[in-house]
Amino acid sequence: MNKTEFKKIVVETLKSQGFAYENKYYTFENTDLKVFIGFQKSNFENSFYINYGFLIKGIYDGKLPLYKQGLEDFGGRFVYQDLDSYNLEKITSESLVASINSNIKMLIQPAFDDGLANYFELYPHFKFLCKKRVKEYLGFEY
Repeated sequence: MNKTEFKKIVVETLKSQGFAYENKYYTFENTDLKVFIGFQKSNFENSFYINYGFLIKGIYDGKLPLYKQGLEDFGGRFVYQDLDSYNLEKITSESLVASINSNIKMLIQPAFDDGLANYFELYPHFKFLCKKRVKEYLGFEY
């Protein structure tokens, strides 16, 4: 698979899940959260990372900053077969679609469906990785 095919498949899959394109990223939001998904080309092999980051709207009084990777309140990377990258020489279109859908269901949807308190219970390591402003906003001890 080449990078054009990879991006096309990922974009079509994200759009089918309700994501919209915004300033180089694919976004999904509700009244409380906004998630951004973007691609990152590996410098070491013919592969891509798919990164995601959440912004909590309440922290910003409804005025979200322009998103840039690394400025998210918390986030991570999609995984494929226990790796955090998608090797274009080894992946099929079917496995790519399945992986994107699985990662959305596992890593993105719980924050929207069950709320942040339950999300951090499901993924407690994010409590330690999230920004200070998130810990203060959610009342985490640090």
